[in-house]
Amino acid sequence: MSVTESTPGHLLSVLEELGYSGHEGLVTSASAGQAGPRDYVWRDLRSKVGLEAAFFRDGVPLVGFSAQSDPRGLTGLRRRLWNYGRIPLLVNVSEESVQAFNAVSLPSKRRTQQDGILEAGRRSDTAHGLLQAFNRAEVESGNFATEFGASYKKSARVDRALLSNLAYLRRTFGGDDTELRTAMDVIIGGCLVASYLSDREILTPNHIDELSGVPDLQAALVFGVNPTRRLFQGLADRFNGDVFGPVPEMLSLVSDSELSGVAALLRGDDLPSGQQSLWPYDFSVLPADLVSSIYEQLLEGNRETDSAYYTPRFLVDTVLDEVVPWIGQSRPKVIDLACGSGAFMTEAFRRLAYRERTRVGRDLSYQELQDILLSSIYGVELNPDSARIAAFGLYLALLEELDPPTVWETAVLPRLLGRNVVVSDAFNDHALSAMRFDAVIGNPPWKSKLTPAASRFVRDSSAPIADQQIAQAFLWLAARFLKPGGTLGLVMPSKPLLHNRSRSTQAFRTALFEQLNVQAVLDLSAIRRSLFATAIAPAAVVVARAPDESTPADLEPWQKSNQLLHIAAHPRPLNSAVDAVVISPEEVTEISRRQAAYRPDIWKVLLWGGLRDVDLLDRLRLKFAPVKEIASARGWVYGQGYQVGGGDANDASHLQGLPIIPTEMVEPLRIESDLFEAFDMQTLHRPRDRELFRSPHVLVRRTLHQGRLAAVFVEEDAVFPNGLLGFAGPRHDRPLLMALAATIVSSLGNYYHFMTSASWGVERDFVELNEHLSLPLATPDPTHVRELQDIFSQARSDPRTTGWREQLDSVVFDMYEISTADQLRVHDRLAFGLDRFQHPLAYSAPIDDDGLSQYAATIREVLAATLPDLHIEARHFRDRSYRAVTVTLTEGGAAVQDTWSNGATVDMQRIVEMNADRGATSTGVVAQPAGFFVDDDTVYVVKTADRDRWSRDAALDDAERILAALAFGE
Repeated sequence: MSVTESTPGHLLSVLEELGYSGHEGLVTSASAGQAGPRDYVWRDLRSKVGLEAAFFRDGVPLVGFSAQSDPRGLTGLRRRLWNYGRIPLLVNVSEESVQAFNAVSLPSKRRTQQDGILEAGRRSDTAHGLLQAFNRAEVESGNFATEFGASYKKSARVDRALLSNLAYLRRTFGGDDTELRTAMDVIIGGCLVASYLSDREILTPNHIDELSGVPDLQAALVFGVNPTRRLFQGLADRFNGDVFGPVPEMLSLVSDSELSGVAALLRGDDLPSGQQSLWPYDFSVLPADLVSSIYEQLLEGNRETDSAYYTPRFLVDTVLDEVVPWIGQSRPKVIDLACGSGAFMTEAFRRLAYRERTRVGRDLSYQELQDILLSSIYGVELNPDSARIAAFGLYLALLEELDPPTVWETAVLPRLLGRNVVVSDAFNDHALSAMRFDAVIGNPPWKSKLTPAASRFVRDSSAPIADQQIAQAFLWLAARFLKPGGTLGLVMPSKPLLHNRSRSTQAFRTALFEQLNVQAVLDLSAIRRSLFATAIAPAAVVVARAPDESTPADLEPWQKSNQLLHIAAHPRPLNSAVDAVVISPEEVTEISRRQAAYRPDIWKVLLWGGLRDVDLLDRLRLKFAPVKEIASARGWVYGQGYQVGGGDANDASHLQGLPIIPTEMVEPLRIESDLFEAFDMQTLHRPRDRELFRSPHVLVRRTLHQGRLAAVFVEEDAVFPNGLLGFAGPRHDRPLLMALAATIVSSLGNYYHFMTSASWGVERDFVELNEHLSLPLATPDPTHVRELQDIFSQARSDPRTTGWREQLDSVVFDMYEISTADQLRVHDRLAFGLDRFQHPLAYSAPIDDDGLSQYAATIREVLAATLPDLHIEARHFRDRSYRAVTVTLTEGGAAVQDTWSNGATVDMQRIVEMNADRGATSTGVVAQPAGFFVDDDTVYVVKTADRDRWSRDAALDDAERILAALAFGE
């Protein structure tokens, strides 16, 4: 969108110098708004925050622009941006200076003048390099986050600050007194809504004075219980609804000092330190769903048991982007069957109001807005406190759509509790049970415990679920609540949904993909530590449609719609700053529904790899028998070591005198010490079979050692605890047992388990016994055995060296007849995927020149093999933001070596722009830029500098794309 003359000239010149002017992602107050996510968010940024322009990637705002010359006005703007919490950068341009700020982190307690400034200087310097770290290419590529990511501390964001203060207030004044805590919850909730009304100037000082005799809410709270009661009784009489009515009665249970604590909370003071806030909360800017979601998180004391967690806003957006499109003529009925604080419902209402306003081309009346709310938004919640908060979140969203005078003069809030928001176990009969909906949304509980009503539902409907997972029961209930062709979008725990391998889990997955038309699965397992407030169990989003009457009943499940999208989000530097899921095109894969239904390992492989990894793993399994089959045929004994605790006292005399090998002493191919204590316990909970402890045997640590698997071949009888797994066989199987230890420790063994384990790479750093039993095991020849003996000796004799690892990989690859291409794939996956899993927050190293050269060489090799009569030259380039490879194909001659250039001979940003998706559809997902362009005899590939985007597999994919483009003349 263009910038017009209404934009201040000094801001206009900086937008031009930094590359934003004329770009379709730039939105200004003078822009002709195109309906969709950018217009939706820009409405907030313009009216609530006061920005003069913003730059978007997809529907996600990345930079805000202002032209504030008054320092106090700039401080106010920064405070509003912090309260809004969704836009990472602010660039302010006055006539004399230009500054870039971190816009989502609270200033430190030092409160210096420079606090939050990332870069500043004279405006005349922008053309000479000032703020170039924040030009469009640097921001769009996420490169600025690599440089400034450390300044984006999640603990300093508005949601964390509010959560911390709310938690402290409840601990301090609620204590163990259940009645007092309930009273405080009700009062805080009422005060949050009253603060919103006051900050939006719906509730003016004159109104407050008329109701309570004091000028504002702060004064009422500070003066004590009586004026506060008068204020809330007046609000209850004025607005009706379910929010203010309980407050007056609850005020009789609290003291004046406790109300002073609530006043400090609303001011935004740092309650633990007692320090007054530099930036108070601004409830006219704080999103209503954020306030209610964070507040609801405090209502349940036992988070681990109840599994009710604050759902990040980007995740709410991501779900709604799929089930409540931005543009539409109809008004869908939407329900959340475990609505909690109502975050999904609140945002769904805002979107439906936006859709209707866009459709009719004008602001909506209060009656029209109320009709949308009452006819379209529904929720069920077991916890009455959470249901009440869901109601007040919806009230805030309703009032937000109106101008302040209209609210005070005409708005009487409708009753929602018992009508649109029902307090009930969703699996029981309730007021909404007979209704059917166009969309079911939400984040159901994740606990492994069914309510009695859920148990009856599962039994009566024969719904397959695993491990008493109530989230899976909710998925089947959601399907029942859908109209034919309706859509569900649910946030689910990813392990039981995708990665666990039990029979019951597989039965659930098979039924899911047979009975529902699953459209997409977004696996967030790899980013749980970097994006969630706490490192809870990994999540996934599933989007599915109910069968439509028009679908022929006799079609096989995979014939109804052949493909579904699998998206595996990985840590990116931009995650540190932006409030969104960051996705690269390489992380999106189409898979068949048959694979989804009947291949239990497909999800884990695609989390960290691709379809070529599926092929490699299949070839290994077809060619080599698994350890379990070999062990069964050859009489091996295997299992965990002895267990001390547990309550039983079984005879362990058969183990007396054997040396004990502790878990922590087992390292890759060696034992740290040969000084062992002798076993002397008479009884154990589980002593295990004596044969497990006979040599020769292989001991494997259940947990990882320095991020890798650790196994050792042992030729003496020895006992070991249950932190180790053991495989013992007869003496003549010594070569096979040596091969087992070697394979587990090798890169191939680590690759196999990292790509297939249900836990490692998803949630926890361990590999289960049954997973080791699934490992395909090659039989070594005598040469391999001699080489392995030498390698084992090296590993034992000099633990400081790691040179033996390369030799080990060479032997194991030879045992398995692994091609050079597949060897590179194994190393790539460990270098990129395992590194990301172990260091998700620190992963930001860009691709180096050697990596680019390897990528270019791979493309050249593939094209040369397919097009032997062409002369093929591959060159690679880099600048601050992007990397590029060009491939030139001309008649005659063979392929030549790739060359490197650091010159600006490739306009990378222009090529990226040519490939940009002009139709922004999401406020929860931001796509990493990429460019692919064919110009006569040269193909250009441009991407961000992330290492995994320039891997060998990426080169193979891009070579196929080049061949397709040449074949079809694209």
